[in-house]
Amino acid sequence: FAALLPAAVAEMPDAAACVRAIIERLRALGIEPQTPATGVVERFAHWCVALPARGRSRLIDGTEIILSGASDVAGDPIRETIRVRGQDIVFDAIGVAAVRIAGDGRLDAMAAGGLRRFAGGGIEIALGEPADVALWRDATGAWRGILQGWEGDVPPPLAAITRGWARRSVPAPLPD
Repeated sequence: FAALLPAAVAEMPDAAACVRAIIERLRALGIEPQTPATGVVERFAHWCVALPARGRSRLIDGTEIILSGASDVAGDPIRETIRVRGQDIVFDAIGVAAVRIAGDGRLDAMAAGGLRRFAGGGIEIALGEPADVALWRDATGAWRGILQGWEGDVPPPLAAITRGWARRSVPAPLPD
């Protein structure tokens, strides 16, 4: 496998040194490392590592995810400003929040539980009542959205972004 790796990586004395070098390089590029996956999940005779109940993760497509459930498994408040692609992204949500910023700096996708406020990528949303929201650009570049568990009209700040809102009910809880 060493032949497939860049020389700078292949020459590292061990995995820990390689990880340290990668983190240093990412920081030099202005990219903060995500929260270390310190938990272990065992299911169906397999195991994998997982984030702790509070932390940040970054997907391959650039989506940044904030998880917050250390005190309440249903979700703790997320009131944070994070840097994504060089810009501030503001969330006031509960439990989970995610954002993807396109290469041109515009919002490409956002999702949050109990969203009250979002700002970033050229979009600002302020809701009087918290809502579970997902918002993304489809293949044509048009906005689409989902409101989960919302009764009544689409809140005006969301309706101003798109009329393309779908509704989803909150799934039934699993039995104890």
